[in-house]
Amino acid sequence: MDSLFYWNCGSGFIRKLPFIKALILQFKPKVFFVSECDIVPGRNLDVLNIPGYNVAVSSTLNSRNKARIMCWFDPEHFSRVNQLELDFNELIALRSNKNLTVVGVYRPFKVFDNETIRSNFDRLLSNLESIVESSQNIVILGDLNVNLLSFDIDALRRNLEDFINRHLLFQLVEEFTRHRDVLGTVQQSLLDVVITNIPALTVEAEFSHLSDHLIIKTSFPFTNVPINANRVEFLDWTWYSAQAINSSFMNFYKGINIHVTDPNAINDQITTSICQALNVLVPKRYAKVRNDREVVSAKIVNLRNRRTRIFKIWKRTGLVSKYAKLKEISRDLSKAVLEEKNKKFMNKLKGGPKNFWSAINQQMGKSSPGVTSVVIDGSETKDYKLIADRFNEFFTEKTNLLTRDCACKNYIIPDLSMGAAQEHEDEIFVTYEDVKMALKRLKPTKAQGFDEIPSIVLKHLTLNIITPLQWLFNTIIEKGIVPHAWKKARIVPVHKKGDRKLLNNYRPVSNISSLSKAFERCMVAKLLKIDHDVLFGSNQHAYRPGSSTITACLTIQDFISSCLDKNKCVLMYSIDLTSAFDLLRPSLLVKNLIDLGLNPKIIKVLLSFLTDRSGFVDVNNKSSSLSKIPIGCVQGSVLGPVLFNIYVRNLQSIVEDADLCVSYADDSYIGLACDRHSINESLSKLKQIAEKHIIWLESLGMVHNLAKTEFIAFGYQGPPISLTINNLQINQSSNIKILGVQFSSNLSWSCHVNNTIKKYNSLGYTLKYLDKILSRRDHKRIIESHFCSVLFYGSPVWAGCLSYSDLRRVNALLFKTIRLHCRDFSRIFRNSELCDMSKIRSFNSTRILRDMITLHRLCTNPSNTILTLRLIEQSYSSSRFPAKLGFFDLSLKRVGRSSFINRSKRIAELITFHWTDLSTHTFKRMAHDAIPIYMP
Repeated sequence: MDSLFYWNCGSGFIRKLPFIKALILQFKPKVFFVSECDIVPGRNLDVLNIPGYNVAVSSTLNSRNKARIMCWFDPEHFSRVNQLELDFNELIALRSNKNLTVVGVYRPFKVFDNETIRSNFDRLLSNLESIVESSQNIVILGDLNVNLLSFDIDALRRNLEDFINRHLLFQLVEEFTRHRDVLGTVQQSLLDVVITNIPALTVEAEFSHLSDHLIIKTSFPFTNVPINANRVEFLDWTWYSAQAINSSFMNFYKGINIHVTDPNAINDQITTSICQALNVLVPKRYAKVRNDREVVSAKIVNLRNRRTRIFKIWKRTGLVSKYAKLKEISRDLSKAVLEEKNKKFMNKLKGGPKNFWSAINQQMGKSSPGVTSVVIDGSETKDYKLIADRFNEFFTEKTNLLTRDCACKNYIIPDLSMGAAQEHEDEIFVTYEDVKMALKRLKPTKAQGFDEIPSIVLKHLTLNIITPLQWLFNTIIEKGIVPHAWKKARIVPVHKKGDRKLLNNYRPVSNISSLSKAFERCMVAKLLKIDHDVLFGSNQHAYRPGSSTITACLTIQDFISSCLDKNKCVLMYSIDLTSAFDLLRPSLLVKNLIDLGLNPKIIKVLLSFLTDRSGFVDVNNKSSSLSKIPIGCVQGSVLGPVLFNIYVRNLQSIVEDADLCVSYADDSYIGLACDRHSINESLSKLKQIAEKHIIWLESLGMVHNLAKTEFIAFGYQGPPISLTINNLQINQSSNIKILGVQFSSNLSWSCHVNNTIKKYNSLGYTLKYLDKILSRRDHKRIIESHFCSVLFYGSPVWAGCLSYSDLRRVNALLFKTIRLHCRDFSRIFRNSELCDMSKIRSFNSTRILRDMITLHRLCTNPSNTILTLRLIEQSYSSSRFPAKLGFFDLSLKRVGRSSFINRSKRIAELITFHWTDLSTHTFKRMAHDAIPIYMP
């Protein structure tokens, strides 16, 4: 079978010439195109001679003093058609004696001074159009070098599609490269293409480590073999190892050049070296896609055929014996299908921890399938390119709509470079240990960013890359410039809730560069050296060491229970914010940073990090065009959430008249304690606080949704009341969900228990299915990760306050699960024996253990939050045991004793060892040993 070849060999054409000649001698193609050969006038072309082939070089050798594409062709079958080639295009046109025209094309990134990328591309298409119009059968092989992230990409691809459709052509290969450095910028490019009007042309593509391009082979005479059917791209990690990536990286990295002080150039050098090493060790491959849904084996096929034959005989004869045989075969078939499903599922579990949990989460219904289809203009579509473009438009228009009527005033940023030198300015720069710790804390399971460098690669390169990164990070701080490549994000739509086919049920999450994440961790470490209460405010519990959703809920619970203990009511509201993280104004953040007294160089870096950002939406490897992101704090980044906390740090001073102010990121809960006979006066005061709160939010550019704002009155049993904010009446709720924990107005927990049991029961069927196929060890892991995590979420808040009936319900549910795990279907064993057999803790044992760990964290927390201050007030040092603490119970009623602060007396009494000077890890280990598995 005759064949045509095309290969972009990359740099080093002469060095790769023996490999090319070996390919030609092996496959004997009629034409072999090679691009990026870089042949200049005066070069001796005798080295290119191959017996039986003629050599052709593009006409740009004369017009531009360089030919970037050449070919070998068989003179018996092909001849060159020079009149079809324009002098300024890198292409070679050949015509055979069978009315077949073959064109090899290369479009370089660099264009003439008097033209744009679009005009250059249009000129090439115009030349190809004249060739197609004069040809009967056409095959175009080439490298178009179109940057998929440029602002012109939509127009370029539209012109290419129009050209293909107008001449009834179709595209067989559309190859993309890894993000790479091109002319000083990081780009992702549309590279190798095959365009033809011959339906039966066959295409094969192979990858060689000598270049990041495919070796494309097209074959004729033409057969009816399906072309490129069900082929997907994947990265082949077979030859990757930590030792190999270090060795390969050092082959490409040229070392630190102290004369280069541009952060962009330094970052491009490091990134390009890593990408070149990955291109060698982790090449892109292609594989056929198999139908993953159908469960088929030889046994199943055989049983299906037997069932069909028996059914036909029974239908024809009506014999009872055949009907019995039919039922028997049907049972065997159902059993075989079930066995094959279980076998298939078990195979998924054997691919390591990542594959194991991916299969389990999918079985549990907790894994996100991503975007499969959405409704656009009233009709459902699965065109991922169209979906990506629409998501890009939706996210951009949503931000523009939210900022259109914004009344916030921009802060005029002073000249940060003119600030006087500060004392200890050397402390703003990162050290070797800072970079080492930042790389160590990178999470290897997180998605890779724009540069396609996984975090695990940086962790493996730690020893060789720390010094270059330290040089890069300190250069960024000195210059106050964050590399442009770090500001380009791959945005993935993440489903929030509701129908997965509606665009407005998704939020944008940015996957950013792993190098950027390492730098951000260094910046976060610098920021966290400031006192946390000064940096964030004592009301903020998100993204700060020692605080969590649990501490926020405990603070609210302690305040409410203390008020109810004194026969007071608590009026509380929570304002819902729309896309809060996406509306952060960099200029207003700078004002807060200046008020904190931060070094101007750090402020300049943070401002550079937030400005001039852009991103493209990626849906199943189909990308939208690049869009600018003028505001926001980058959801998915390490630094963004910390900057958002600084942005809203003044909330407590704004609502200073309130008795309670607790925040977790953009969720805030404002409360006011009052006597039962002064509800109306307190409602009026709370209204003023809420309106002042809203004015402050609007000054920050935040958009609130009063229709979703919640209002609740704890301990109030009179006629229904409501809170009026900006002439909108908000009715009293009977319960409110605070960071995943359901609070009732009387501070009972039956509603939360009901919701927990409902969620817990929804996973029961899956647990029964897994019980039949998993080992006991793996089955226990599933119970602890998926079931106990649901059952015990927020347990320090509510688990110690349950009524007897609620406690029985939770205990019964847990022991039902343990009994299933132990397969005690006849109920032979007692609960204590079940716990000993399974090594799964009872409800009371787990509750006490989690209470002890929470108490230790609060006592060792350096932040002066309301909760820790209250805990200190009710504590005392034991005279007999200096390393132990005692606590007072100051409650008057049962509702007060349900507070964690007042329960700490009983919790501390259960700690039998000295614990105040222990680390969290050591305390956990000793507490696990001290608390028995079963506690009634």
